[in-house]
Amino acid sequence: MKMQKMGLMKKQKGATLLEALAFLGIAAIVVVGAISMFRSAQGSAQSNDMVGQLNGLRSSVKTIFGSQALYGSAAWSNTVSTQALNQTLINGKAVPDTLRISGANITNSFNGSVQIDGDANSFWIKYNNVPQEVCVKVAPQTGSSWLGLSINGTYTATDTAVFPVASAVAQCTAGSTNAMIWRAS
Repeated sequence: MKMQKMGLMKKQKGATLLEALAFLGIAAIVVVGAISMFRSAQGSAQSNDMVGQLNGLRSSVKTIFGSQALYGSAAWSNTVSTQALNQTLINGKAVPDTLRISGANITNSFNGSVQIDGDANSFWIKYNNVPQEVCVKVAPQTGSSWLGLSINGTYTATDTAVFPVASAVAQCTAGSTNAMIWRAS
C-alpha cells in the first residue's frame, strides 16, 4: 500500500499491442518499397541486357555476312532464312552468352524465340515474349543505328530519330507477349 501512495508502479515489460501494430505497419511499408525497387532494378537490368544482345547480334550479322561478300547482295537473299542465319551465328560463336541456344534455335531470357531473318537489302532481329516494362524501356533506345522498329505489328521508322517514348507506351501491351522486330541494313 505504501508503494501505491508514493506513486511507484510496477514497470511494464514488452510492447503494447498498439506499438506492435505500428511496428508491423512500418515494416510492411519498408518491404513493399524494397520489392518495388528490386523489380525496377531487375527491369532495368533486363532492358540493358537486351540492348547489348541486339547490338551484338547486329554487329555479328554484318561482320559474318559482310566478310563473305553476301551481305546486301543477290546471293544474300538466296541464302537467307531464319534457320540458316541463326545456325550460322551459332556456328560462328557470335550469339551473346546471355541468350540460350538449342540446335538452331535461340531463346531470350523471357522464354521467347529470337529470330534473325533478312532479304536482299536488310535484315531484322525479332524478340518474342518481351514483358511490357522491358518493351517500354528498350524501344526508345532504338535510334538511328536501326532502320526501324515494329512492336506487335506497328512499324515505326527510326533511321533518323529515336523511337518515341509515347509510341512505346501505346504499343507495348501488358504482360509478356510483346513481339519486337528491329530492322537494319
